[in-house]
Amino acid sequence: MTPIPLLLSWLAAVLVAMGMYGALVSRNAVRVLASIELLFNGVVLAVLDLILFSLQVPGAPVLDASMLILFAIILTAVEVAVLAAIIILVFRTKKTVSTRKLAGLKG
Repeated sequence: MTPIPLLLSWLAAVLVAMGMYGALVSRNAVRVLASIELLFNGVVLAVLDLILFSLQVPGAPVLDASMLILFAIILTAVEVAVLAAIIILVFRTKKTVSTRKLAGLKG
């Protein structure tokens, strides 16, 4: 076994942990968005790691996993665009992006 998939596994775990910590602790909506982006990038790396592991097994379907990682990248880009638009709209109306001050937006 080559050390590259193992290194990607550790890197994906670190990115997911950093993203979870930042999303749970941060008070700024932009930092929460960046942390969620780190979290999704960690998940994409984990899927890429699964693809590399599946390449070592002869006869494993690699095309399906490649489509899964492409779908995850597209979904992440759409998620960032929508959340950035929401943050800009909230900033224009409330003049702040602090999640503590936006608690009044509950429905």
